[in-house]
Amino acid sequence: MITDRCSTVIIIILAITLNKSYTFLMIIFLIGDISGHWLYMISSISSGGSSHKSIKEEMWPILKLYYSKKPLLFTLHACNEALWLILYGQGCIYDKATNLKQLNQIDKKFILVTSYSLYMILPLALIKNIINFVHLFYGCNIILETDVKERMKN
Repeated sequence: MITDRCSTVIIIILAITLNKSYTFLMIIFLIGDISGHWLYMISSISSGGSSHKSIKEEMWPILKLYYSKKPLLFTLHACNEALWLILYGQGCIYDKATNLKQLNQIDKKFILVTSYSLYMILPLALIKNIINFVHLFYGCNIILETDVKERMKN
């Protein structure tokens, strides 16, 4: 999980450096990715879970669906990573051209193909990022419940 988070952070930061107009949105997604996974993992461990991917009865329905359907989990992850890679790739092309007239045919085709790809994967990448924030809120909820139970014992 740490390798996955670190590689995603690096890709997003590189994409931010090349796509300044999306900086705020990318930072929000970055915060959701890191904090959501971290808090969800910590809450899973502190509540006695063996893995943050374990499915529990009291789990919120969207998380049950997310973790019970491995093809869905893989597709959402792949689309999310592809989103950042495409934004980085497009940023590299735009960065080397001072204006759109300087783009050569290969660059134009790359931009065209990746733009169409973005439209196809964007909805799934957005769902993945929403799930990151669901992880965050669910993790907060679990930690709060665990804390309340501990205080009730004392």
